[in-house]
Order: sequence, then C-alpha cells, then structure tokens
Amino acid sequence: MNINKIAEIIEEKGYKAVVHEIPKGSIVKMGISLGEGTVRPTIYPDQFEAFELTDDEIADKVIELYEKNKTPNFDTSNIMKKDYVKENAFVTVRRPINDNSYTKSFLDLQLVLNVKVSLSEDDEFGSYKVSEKQAEVLGLKEDIFDEAINNTRFSVMTMGEAVKSIAPDEEIPDCGMYIVSSERRTQGAAAIYNKELFKSFADLIDSDLVIIPSSIHELIVEKYVSGISIDELNNMVKEINE
Repeated sequence: MNINKIAEIIEEKGYKAVVHEIPKGSIVKMGISLGEGTVRPTIYPDQFEAFELTDDEIADKVIELYEKNKTPNFDTSNIMKKDYVKENAFVTVRRPINDNSYTKSFLDLQLVLNVKVSLSEDDEFGSYKVSEKQAEVLGLKEDIFDEAINNTRFSVMTMGEAVKSIAPDEEIPDCGMYIVSSERRTQGAAAIYNKELFKSFADLIDSDLVIIPSSIHELIVEKYVSGISIDELNNMVKEINE
C-alpha cells in the first residue's frame, strides 16, 4: 500500500487529499485528510490492508467513508473561542511525543488538551487537539488541565462488574481489582490525573492504592499491600502496553 499514491488517485477523482502524520497514543499513524475548510475528516487507509486491495480500490474505500462521514455544518469560529474551549475541554494521556499539541508532563506521561465538538442532537461528538499556538492566542495556562479533567465523569467498578458490562453472561469472582474509566469507556486513563477521584476512593476502601495504566481507555486499581513488588507491577504495565 502506497499512501501517497492513494492520495493522488483520490485527487484525480476530484477530492482534495492531504497525507498527514497523526499521533495516536504512543504511535504515529499515516492518515489522509479529505475536503476543504478548517475542520476535515482524516481517514486511515491501513484499515484496509488486511483485505489485500489495490491502491485504486483503497482510494475508492476512502472516498466511500468520506462521503458517509462528511464534516457536519457548524460554526468553526465558535469552537475556537476561549469560553467554548474551557467548557468543553477534556484530557487524554499518551507517552511523550513531540508535536504541536498543547501538553503537560505528568509522571512519565503526557497530558494532551482536547476539545469536544457536538456533531448532532443525538449526543454524537468529535474532538480536536488544542495546538500550542491556539493555547498561546487564547491565553491558556496549565491550570486549564485541572479544569478539563473535571469536565469528564469517571466511573469506578469492580473487575467483575466491568466484565459483566461487556459480557452479561460472564461471572468472575471478586479479585480485589477495580476498573476506572470514563462513563463513555473511552480515553479513561486520563483519570490518573484526577487526584480527588483517587483520594475519595482510597478513603472509601480505607487503603492506599496501586494504579496500573492498562490502556489509554482505562486503569486497573487495587489496594496497596505491604510487600507488594513494585518491579513486578512495572513489568506488568510494560507487558500490557507492548
């Protein structure tokens, strides 16, 4: 698959197509942005590689996806305003990457400031990352990350409850582990920055906590027990995230 060739084919069919490197968590993916304007959808052609399609066939698939998911018509100037950003900001976490996103270092992670954008009355939404330039223009300070983390509702459930929410017929015994994520179950690992959440939970179960980032979407939490091997836990985190 040649992504630049695919973009050329798409342009030959009358669409504006630009190849971009897009940071996704700790990796960088190659995507194609289609259309005109400030807000444009980005489609990742590598999702079609498993089907052994030609570049022409992949180009047709990308166009088909674009036509089904064209950017809705909304006021892009409004979503760039400071009040809108503050009210709709949320935090995601990733391994440190150098790009133009507005970020904050936390532990060995990088917090990224994002803004939620409503796409319909049916609670569908998209988002965009705030750039360093936009943050400078709006006069944003690091305390925006504290405001943003409070814009997201997080939930804590036992491992059994988490499994049952996905597979209702499954039953697993209490293993003393808890799952923390956002209510939407996406980008929930940002909860690691919510100190009040974990302070309240530690008080509730009367224990110090061990917090394990299992993915960008959730954290595993368990009680701290004297003698627990931090090295083993660190190795577990590395194995989970490989």
